[in-house]
Amino acid sequence: MLIDHDHCHKEIASLREQLENAHATIDYLKGLLLPMGVPYPPSFHMTKVESRILDVLRATKGAANIERFAAICGRPSLKVHMSRLRSRLQSIDVRLEAIWGDGYYISEEDKQKINDAIRDKKELLTRKQIDNTYKRRVGYVAAV
Repeated sequence: MLIDHDHCHKEIASLREQLENAHATIDYLKGLLLPMGVPYPPSFHMTKVESRILDVLRATKGAANIERFAAICGRPSLKVHMSRLRSRLQSIDVRLEAIWGDGYYISEEDKQKINDAIRDKKELLTRKQIDNTYKRRVGYVAAV
């Protein structure tokens, strides 16, 4: 029995591409559904849209595709939201990078800085402030 190695290599490449697309879809859906558990501190001064964008960036490994953000805020206003978010994150020395053709990216080190800032600021928030922040961030589906 003869094995067509070229056909096998093409089939493997096709399956790898399908797997990568499936992982990207899973990351996208997680980004839409995951509230990330805690509100961002008021000192971040973020809008609901900016909070959702940051949630997607924190939940995504690698670069998050522009289409994910267009679903949150609409393509025309995307640059405005990203610019505002970029300036807000500079206060905690976090860099939001645009990667041509891929989308937006925050390094794992910078994601940790965000988590540290949330943890530090969370201790300073009163229960009422936390409840009010959750009320402002409507539209989230609780993670199961």
